Amino acid sequence: MRLLKVGVIVLESESDYIEEALRIALREGVTLYDSLYLAQTRKLGELLTSDEKQAEVATKLNIKVHLVV
Repeated sequence: MRLLKVGVIVLESESDYIEEALRIALREGVTLYDSLYLAQTRKLGELLTSDEKQAEVATKLNIKVHLVV
């Protein structure tokens, strides 16, 4: 709970991002699930992922990516 209070963890409704996520998913051929993270990251900052396809799409969207392999 402390991480929520200090803003390290941010909880938001997926409905805030669903339209943009759907556009990303259809355009880039990734899952809607992955696209939700990408849409949120465009607003909030950087992406930490181990998914190479998601990292590739994020880079195309000018999102800073930290790829964990």
